[in-house]
Amino acid sequence: MWSFGCILVELFTGKSKNKNNSEQTEFDFHSTGYPIFPGENEQEQLAMIMEVIDLPPSHVLEQGTRRKLFFDSKGVPRTVSTKTIKKRRPASRPLGQILRTTDNNFIDFIRRCFEFVLFLFSFLFLRLIFYLDGIHWNV
Repeated sequence: MWSFGCILVELFTGKSKNKNNSEQTEFDFHSTGYPIFPGENEQEQLAMIMEVIDLPPSHVLEQGTRRKLFFDSKGVPRTVSTKTIKKRRPASRPLGQILRTTDNNFIDFIRRCFEFVLFLFSFLFLRLIFYLDGIHWNV
């Protein structure tokens, strides 16, 4: 779902261009979208994700094998002070601002694609199992 959300953002923020780089309205186009989290390294990538989504839940951090590289013992993100990495604050950049839209349904859908908790996957998987269980297979 994470990758699907990233792809949708790139398609949504992109411009349709044809082979001659002119605007195109037909279906044969290449989207020139923008990555939602274009970090240059792991630290910056994680900072950009947290800037939009907020800190990961503590139970997710506890499972991370490399959490000490990115978070202190209290779960506070470690910061790197370099000229190229902008200091970012968790949950400080609204998703709608990145998407440049006020369509709350789309914003909510993308937000759900980026949730740290995998509850939705479990729920959908169980529904799929029950659905498939009710089908009479002619094999």
